[in-house]
Amino acid sequence: MNPALSPTELYLLRSPLAKACLESSKLRIITSLKGCFTAAPKANPAMKTTTTRRLWISLGSLCLASAAWSQAYPTVALRELPDAIRLQWRQAQPDMNSNSRCAAAFDSHTDHERMAFTCSIYIKLGAEGARRAMRYCEEERDKRRIHAPCRIVQE
Repeated sequence: MNPALSPTELYLLRSPLAKACLESSKLRIITSLKGCFTAAPKANPAMKTTTTRRLWISLGSLCLASAAWSQAYPTVALRELPDAIRLQWRQAQPDMNSNSRCAAAFDSHTDHERMAFTCSIYIKLGAEGARRAMRYCEEERDKRRIHAPCRIVQE
């Protein structure tokens, strides 16, 4: 237990919202917020509730912004993929974990030469899996001269 933090500050850091931020690998933000907690002057109780509300609002907006930022790549639903790519996805699915990502690009639903499908399977972070899958897909797309952009496949 950190003696520099008050019980209220510890409660706020242990809240589900702060845990969501911690799980989304934004430790620097929480650390900087912890610094703000310890540097804040003591205030009267009425001001504390206003400060607490502002803190909850700022934590909530940070978590929503980080969640929106992590979904920066365009996506495509699995049902919208051509049958050949869907078959490849089903073959890769047993090896996939929750952080695995696949990307696909296709100009035609029938011409196999106009399709690109790549996966990043054994990966520890979902965002890194998406970046790698997109990079691999872009390389394949350039080789096959596919005009459609690569998109992350979602179930």
